[in-house]
Amino acid sequence: MPRIMENYLPNIWKSTCRLHMRAFREMRHFIMNNERMFERINSIELKQLEYQKESEEKFSIIFDYIADHKEDNSDVRRLFLEHRKGLTG
Repeated sequence: MPRIMENYLPNIWKSTCRLHMRAFREMRHFIMNNERMFERINSIELKQLEYQKESEEKFSIIFDYIADHKEDNSDVRRLFLEHRKGLTG
């Protein structure tokens, strides 16, 4: 290796290390400064998952009821269509 490269390599290494250290420091500051925001996002995600589970359970109950009362639905459907026809016509 040429002598001139031996002089520059330590400087390049130091510069690279400083760059990485600065990036990690800035990332740490960003996380610390926005910690409350990350907590709120996590809280919202948990609430959304709970709501989704509740909604799926409710829809499951409704669809099971519809499937169990298929014969009764013909009257309901007829009444709905008549009501709808009265609104548009």
